[in-house]
Amino acid sequence: MIFIYGSGSRSKIIIKLIKELKIRKKIILIDKKPNNNKKIFSEDYLVKKFKYKKDELVLGFSNPKDKKETYERLINKGKFNLIKPLISKATTIKKESSIGKGTIIMDGAYLSENVKIGENCFIGIDSLISHDAKFDDFVEISHKVKIAGNVKINKCSFVGMGAIITQNKKIKKNCFVGAGVLLKKNLVENTKITLKQNLKIK
Repeated sequence: MIFIYGSGSRSKIIIKLIKELKIRKKIILIDKKPNNNKKIFSEDYLVKKFKYKKDELVLGFSNPKDKKETYERLINKGKFNLIKPLISKATTIKKESSIGKGTIIMDGAYLSENVKIGENCFIGIDSLISHDAKFDDFVEISHKVKIAGNVKINKCSFVGMGAIITQNKKIKKNCFVGAGVLLKKNLVENTKITLKQNLKIK
């Protein structure tokens, strides 16, 4: 079985990708608070029913910090097998790149040579990851992001839709890069950077 932790829009994307890849396993939706929905089971059900060898787990939500906290909590309750990377067939991955378990890569993404992606990451639609980029675990890259060569992104950082990260930049853990940002500087831990918007209402 495949247990998807999360029952929102991300879980629907994962289910669609699993079907496209023709992975023939039963899918079980898990949530911390199932709200009495008979099709969504509790975390306790996951811990009880997971069979360790045959079953696989995928985190089906987008907040990097929540992903890390949930996964670490589950690991403390028992040994869980992360699902192998779920990679759309409409993705290009060049030589000597590696992708960690539990990572999801969407349609049209392009990974150049020697890219290293950690566990439980997400790479959005039509994103470009250039040579020698390295992402730690729990990194979230939204759709149409462009990341230049030799960029390093640490754990639990988020890069918003359409953002551009220039060559050799280092983004430390728990950072947030907003949609459309052109990043030309390194970011220290817990930095949030967004486009300034001046809204005037007549």
